[in-house]
Amino acid sequence: MRSALRGAAVGAAALGLAVLIPSAAQAASSYSVVNTDGSRAGEAWYNRPVAGTHADLPWIDLYDAKCDGHFVYVSITVSWSGHLDHTYGLKNDGGCGTTRGFNLNETGDSITYRACVSGGLWPDTCGPRRTESLR
Repeated sequence: MRSALRGAAVGAAALGLAVLIPSAAQAASSYSVVNTDGSRAGEAWYNRPVAGTHADLPWIDLYDAKCDGHFVYVSITVSWSGHLDHTYGLKNDGGCGTTRGFNLNETGDSITYRACVSGGLWPDTCGPRRTESLR
């Protein structure tokens, strides 16, 4: 009986700890998910600046969720006062189950981003566009 209660207490403590420590997806301001063949292939999470982390800059975490041999990337467009400044991409080619983080040292008002999967044929498959303030 004591052993069962102790096991339940340890399980409850672990569950409580899991609730208190947010995952990258839970801490993100917004995210874009890309699906291929009906299942999740990649995710991009935008994170607002947090004092004392990531050089006080916003950042994007890019996750490769599928073991399909295709890399994931995030397409980013930076805008200043409503005008397009520049567009670029960042890729995670680390393989299935990996996450790669990128600090965004941008000047501008906002970014629009979306997660994509390189499929070899154009156009690549991409998730929905998301827009976030850089200020």
